[in-house]
Amino acid sequence: MLDNKEKNQKPKDVKKTRSENINSFSFFLALESLLKQLPERSQAIIKSRFGLRADKPQTLEKTGQTFGITRERVRQIITDSLKKISQKKDHPDFVKAQSVLFWTISKNSGIMKEVDIVDKFSGGKESEAHAFNFFSSCFPSGLFLESEDIEKSWILDKAVAEKVRQMKAAAEAILSEKKHPIEEEILVDAIRKKIPEIDLSQKEIIDFLQVLKKIKSNKFGKWGMADWQEINPKGTREKIYSVLQEEGKPLHFSQIAKLIDRFHLGKKKAHLQTIHNELIKNSQFVLIGRGIYALKEWGYSEGTVRDVLKKIIKSSNIPLKKEDILQKVFKVRQVKKATVLINLNNDNVFVKENNYYRLK
Repeated sequence: MLDNKEKNQKPKDVKKTRSENINSFSFFLALESLLKQLPERSQAIIKSRFGLRADKPQTLEKTGQTFGITRERVRQIITDSLKKISQKKDHPDFVKAQSVLFWTISKNSGIMKEVDIVDKFSGGKESEAHAFNFFSSCFPSGLFLESEDIEKSWILDKAVAEKVRQMKAAAEAILSEKKHPIEEEILVDAIRKKIPEIDLSQKEIIDFLQVLKKIKSNKFGKWGMADWQEINPKGTREKIYSVLQEEGKPLHFSQIAKLIDRFHLGKKKAHLQTIHNELIKNSQFVLIGRGIYALKEWGYSEGTVRDVLKKIIKSSNIPLKKEDILQKVFKVRQVKKATVLINLNNDNVFVKENNYYRLK
């Protein structure tokens, strides 16, 4: 419902005013006001238990020790306090807190992960996050949703949950067929084609994807199954693989390290020697030049330039011209022309006849 101030504003101004009010709303200050309805001792216990005193939430045991009561008594006081606050649904601060929460969820297609809601309203302040956690205990339990497929979320309409599940099934089928991460726009378009009977906007699909447990986006903005190494690279090998896959071309090991840092694939700064050691020892990566590595799955093979030449000529049914050999080598190795020719002129391995080469 619009207040008198909003009634006199244009639609765009109303949206702007409401957005500003929501962004400036403080769950902590609203809770401070509501707690004044309780006895001082109950207020102090609530603040200690929920971490509203600029410190971390305390356990029932610790809170009991602080106030000289049993943990069970602490539990009773908190339960009674939550019940009393929940009964203050007509209090302006309670109404505003619920309105802010509902408005925010509605702007995210009717469903939103709890962690995202907390991040949005806390602004990095723990007191705000703790205050929101208190309010969440007072709001209707029907707003909560968590399952094998969906993260702990807040939802406004059960019909939305069914849409999320139908979209999830479509997304999993698409990703299972692709077998590799795909860009957001491509996935959204594929989902809409997969389930045309459900009228989903692009924003709805993206908002729904955000709450799924088994489908996630990686640091490059591509979507895939959460257990894929390209989506959730854990070790050094997986991080290297993800970077090379994303770039789609061979890279020097120092470039790989820089990209790992740039895309925040690790909590700590990538160590050059660690990256190089992993590239050397893992057969998934192939050295194709001075410090330059490629993925073996791209068609690159291990071995020296001589080994590459032998493989190229052997795979041909007829002798090859020098120019053809050079072209094939440069596809799998980043080396100088002179290096190739020096190896090719080894008459213990290769035979040259009328500018054509074959194995000896």
